[in-house]
Amino acid sequence: MALDTSTLGVYVIPAILFGLILVSLMWFLSYLKRYFMYLSGKEMKYVNYDIFTLVYRYLKIIIILLLLTVFLWLFRKTDQIFASMWATGAQLIEELITISLIIFIALLLSHIIHRIMAYYRGELRSKPKKHANPKT
Repeated sequence: MALDTSTLGVYVIPAILFGLILVSLMWFLSYLKRYFMYLSGKEMKYVNYDIFTLVYRYLKIIIILLLLTVFLWLFRKTDQIFASMWATGAQLIEELITISLIIFIALLLSHIIHRIMAYYRGELRSKPKKHANPKT
């Protein structure tokens, strides 16, 4: 029983590459989580724990979408099913990234503006030197 090299090149090598990419991205996500937990422990003037959590979750979603794109790209030549999934999935993933980026920027601006306004109203522990006029 001989080993078919075409099967090895078509199925096994993309699977090994995807496994290596998956393991490296899992390591990167664990490092990213530790770094954002460190940053969220520091209370800053305009950025707090909620904003760091929002940024971390968005980056995690983007990494998962990119991992899905890499999976479809690696296996696009193995079967006709993956080829059709690559043809439609790549465009769909690009649209999902664009939509999520717009929503992320809107949420981030909303959180930061809310935090800035709370700072100038004097609601935070680190208060400004001058309080805002109550009419504003």
